Formats: sequence, C-alpha cells, structure tokens
Amino acid sequence: MFISRKSPGFWAVTLLALIFALVIPSVDAPADPGAKVFNIIEITDFHGMLEDTRGNPVAAVMAKNIKDIAGGNPGRTLIVSGGDNYQGSAVSNLLRGEPVMNVFNNIGVAVSALGNHEFYWGLDTVTGSGAAGYPVICSNLFYKGDGSLVFEPYKIFVRDGVKIAIVGAVTEDLPDIVKPEQLKDYEAGSIVDNVRRAAQEARAEGAQIVIALIHAGDNYDSRNGPVFEVAGRLGGAGGVVDAVLGGHTHNVVAATAANGTPVAVAGCYGKGFIDLKIVMQEDGRLTFNTSYIDCDTSSTIPPYGYKAAAPVVDQAVSAIVDAAKTRAIPLAGQVLGTAGTALTIAQAEYPWGESTAGNWLCDVMKAKVNADFAFINSGAIRVNIPRGDVTMGELYTFLPFGDFIMTADLTGAQIKALLEQAVGDGGKGIQTAGLTFAYNPGAPGGSRIESISKSDGTPVDMADTARTYRIAVNDYLAAGGDGFSVCKTVKFSDTHILLRDALAENIRQAGHITAKIEGRIKNVQNAGYITRAEFAGLLTRALDLAGDESAAGFSDVFPGQQFADVVGAAAKAGLVCGYEDGSFRPGYPVSREEMTVMAVRAVRAAGFTAEASNVNAAIARFYDQDEISGWARIPVAAAVEAGIVCGRESDYFDPSGHVTRAEAAAVLERALGYINR
Repeated sequence: MFISRKSPGFWAVTLLALIFALVIPSVDAPADPGAKVFNIIEITDFHGMLEDTRGNPVAAVMAKNIKDIAGGNPGRTLIVSGGDNYQGSAVSNLLRGEPVMNVFNNIGVAVSALGNHEFYWGLDTVTGSGAAGYPVICSNLFYKGDGSLVFEPYKIFVRDGVKIAIVGAVTEDLPDIVKPEQLKDYEAGSIVDNVRRAAQEARAEGAQIVIALIHAGDNYDSRNGPVFEVAGRLGGAGGVVDAVLGGHTHNVVAATAANGTPVAVAGCYGKGFIDLKIVMQEDGRLTFNTSYIDCDTSSTIPPYGYKAAAPVVDQAVSAIVDAAKTRAIPLAGQVLGTAGTALTIAQAEYPWGESTAGNWLCDVMKAKVNADFAFINSGAIRVNIPRGDVTMGELYTFLPFGDFIMTADLTGAQIKALLEQAVGDGGKGIQTAGLTFAYNPGAPGGSRIESISKSDGTPVDMADTARTYRIAVNDYLAAGGDGFSVCKTVKFSDTHILLRDALAENIRQAGHITAKIEGRIKNVQNAGYITRAEFAGLLTRALDLAGDESAAGFSDVFPGQQFADVVGAAAKAGLVCGYEDGSFRPGYPVSREEMTVMAVRAVRAAGFTAEASNVNAAIARFYDQDEISGWARIPVAAAVEAGIVCGRESDYFDPSGHVTRAEAAAVLERALGYINR
C-alpha cells in the first residue's frame, strides 16, 4: 500500500504554471500609451495562519508571491486586508497577533478592514498603537451614545499620481457573532448607506478610484449577498464605487456584478489572494481584470505553492515566523498526551450531525461542571486533531477563541427550542453530550426536532416547562451567537473555567484520548440507506469545499434543488461522476463500490494518492470479488489496504449493496483519520 503526499512530476508542475500564467495579470503597457496599470492585492481572513497545521510555510510563500507582483509593478501596487487577521493559530494567539502584524508590515499591507474576530481580544489589542504599521478603516461602526465613528471610514493613497480610496466596512451581523461584552460600546450601521457616504466624501477629496473593502461576503453563489448588494447599489455607471473586495465567508469569489462592477473575495487562511488589475486610461476610464492567485499548491514556479517539497519562500517573512515560533514554543510545543484516533470536525449526518471532535469536547465540558447535557456551536471547533501526540499549540488552533464554560438550568421545552435553532432555516448545527436527538430537515422550521433522549435512552419531554436540566455551553453560544437567540432569554452562570484549559487538563489526566461517532444526532430522512447526494454532501463538507450549484452539469441536478450545491462542489473537485445518460440520480442509494470510489477520490483531493500494491491480492479475500465493477476494482483495493473500507459478514464485499448511515460515517471517519495521521 502506498499513500503519500502528491508530488507532481515536471510536466504536471509546468502545466499548472502555464494555466496560472493565463490568469496572473500582466503589467505590460496597455495599448493606450498614457494608461496606467494598478495591482490591488487583497488578503482576507488570514486568521494567524503563519503556517498550516502540517507546518507548511503559508505566510512566507504568500509573501513571496505578493512581493513578486509588487516588484513587477513598482509604485502602482496597493496591498490590503479584508480583516480577521490574527486569531486562529497557536503562535499568533499566544503572541496576540504580533507576528501577523510583522508579516503584514513586511509585505507592505497599506490598510485593513475591520473583522468580527478583531473584537475578541478587545479592539485596542489589535487596532491600537501596536506593531501594526497600517490603519484599520471602517465606515459603519459607531460608538453607542454619541454616534461617532470608531475608525476612519476610508483612506486615500496616491499611486503614480492617481488617488485611490479604500473604504472600509464590517458585517452588519456583529450582534449575532460577537459576544455582548465585547460589543457593548459599539453598534454597526448599514454597510450600503455608510459606504456610500464615505465614498462620496473620498470623491470630494479627489479620489479617482474608489474601492469598497468589506468584511462581508456573498451567499456562496458569486451572485448575491452583501458584497453584491454594495456593487449593485453603489457601482456601475454613475456609481461612487468602482470595485468591491470582501471577506468573512472564507470562500473565493472573482466575479462581476450585473452592472459590471468587479467583486472579489480572497478566501481564507493564506491559501491565496486576489490580484485586481485596474487599467486607467488617459480619459479616466477604468477596466478590470480579477484573478485569484492560489498558494495552496505544490508548485515551485510562479505562483509558488506552500505544499511543495522545497517551497520557494520570502526569506524575511520566514525569519519573522521562525522568531515568533521560538517565542511561542515553550507553551505551544508542550505535549499533553496522545490521541488514539484523529478527532475530526467532519459531521456524520447531512446537513447537520455529530463529529468525533465535538463528541470529545462536549463530553469533557459536561464532566468538568457535572452537567446533565453539554452543547457547543459547531463553528467553534476549527480544525481536526490528528492521531498521535497532542500539543498545547494544537489545542489553541483547535479552539482558538478563548471560550469559557457557562452553565444554566433549562427545561425540556427550552432545550427543544435550542435544538430547533441548530437545525432550523439558517441554522449552523450543534455538538452535544449527554443526550441524543432526531430531526427532520423537511419539516417546517420550529417543528423539526422529533425526539430528545438522555444518553441512557430516557426520553426528555419536549413540552415540559417545569423540570429542568443543568446544561453546560461555551460563552459564545450562551450569548446567543450563531443565531441561538433562545439563550438570550436564559440566565447563565459563568464558571470562570476556560474551555481550552479543561480540554488540556483532560488530556493530561487521561494521557490518551479517543472518540467515536455514537448516533447522538440523527436525521430521520437518512434513516436506513444514504443517497448519492447525501454522501457527496458529507465529503464536500469534510473537505471544506464551497458549494457550487452551477458546476453540477447533470441532467437531473438543477440550481435551487436540494443538494445541488454540494453535488456541484463534489463534481468540480472530481469526487463524483454521473451515469452514461448524463444523470446523477441524487436520490438513489449509494452503492458500496460507489461510496468507496468517492472516498478514495476525496483522499486524493486532500493532497494524497492512494494505490494498492497488488490489486488482485487486496480484494482476493472477498468471495464476491468478481462482482466488483472494473472501474471500481483499483480504488476498492486501495481503500481496503488503507483500512478505509472493509467487507461485510462472511467475507463478502457486496459491491452493489446499499450503504447504511453507520457505514458511511465509519468510512468517512477512517478516510479523514488516515489523512490526519
């Protein structure tokens, strides 16, 4: 069995470079000899990702690519950040964002929008007079009481005699995603109205190009959402905004609004950046070319990738990162214990389910405060914990937000209301301990929870308003974050126990931790066999692929249809194929050989190759080996040798058999566990 990191050969790397050469904006002189070409480079949602979880040099490679572009167009390049710069990695968290500030200073970041995560350590920590050599701008954040602006709304830069204004704004959803005590002195206003006012002021000061830099994104469709609303209402002919750069949603957008205004979002975690090329003709007319520059590759030629065996890095930024790691190592490098299996954030049900990471965390939280039940919003857990040694640094990356454990007494009716919000329209899921629940995503919002039981099977009366249960939650959820507004009606007590400390204590005391899928969260529509679309959904979410309805390309999968976004994402990533008649058959039960092929393709999409050392030997153990389809034999053999799949009773593989929910969850967990070894 051979499973290793992808190492593209010379021709693969060369082809990749040629492809990217087609989209990297050139700074060659345009046809108009008096025209000027500008490169506006956006980084967004960097989240302290100086290195990725495998130690790859994210910041140093990103810096090399950006500096090469800036060096090719000196005096006409402007580098900006869309916010959420600092919180996320152990090194950045431990040093309160200072290493990221130093990296951004070195790259030449000129200005940053305000992100919601900038509130988490207190605004002064990351926006005050510290290491950052660039200002924060925001046109729609005001002090409560006098209504004055907290930050300057825009900044004007002069590049080759041209005034370029950057107007900042932050998501209007701050009350739902920032803790009340961190927002108590501030309030967010309308993005559109305040960007309009600031852009008009910038124009009055002589700005010739105005770009909105907003910590808000689209609706994962490259057509709608806050950035497209700004472009549609403020851009186009006679508008006050020429282009819109976004953030917050962690997806990549390189699109054009209906009125011709360019809209772009640079993804997240330093995986890439936006290069918006603007050509200004002598008469002031503007043309645009938007490119996403991908750094999450193995390329050793421009644009460079940080996953290369010998990455091409910027030495100055590499030195900054190394110095920061040296300062943080005494705590971050401390080994707490070991994980017997990878604790992953992949959810076992679609659209919402439990995860091994969530099960372990909630079990620890429940036991720490002797609660009946424990809950945490799924989004609080950011990355997987690989099998093997677990360090304090990994815990900081796993749970970066400094949440405290809160407790309260809730009735069965209140618990039902909490779970309804987790699986309702716009719900974001939840992780649990001490109870199980079943939901029906096809039922009307507010009526989706069908049953709740304690772990021992004792039913919880969902209509009971008298008997209470002690629950433990993180303080973000207690404050109503992620739409859990029912928590705002409950009186919580602060235990003053940092959740990360409780997890570290648990690992130290146990020495060895593990977790498994237990059926805590069940989608009743998925009872029995899992469909092709559902398994595609599990894989796309596990790989953090952005939904894309337009990419499906099957005769029976249409935009707006349930699962169209995940089927499109899976097809785009090469995880799934259709049938000879052009259909996908999303509602058909997935067969065991289809599931296996999809799982192996997901392993490859994650950056690994899977090959069986001997195909015939690998599947010889199955009495029905001759029934395995020709197109599935090689992937099945690879998956068997990797321990991702196994046979059914009496040494049969049952290639055409339907897949149960439990089987799908087990295969997904094994595949992710192998990737995260």
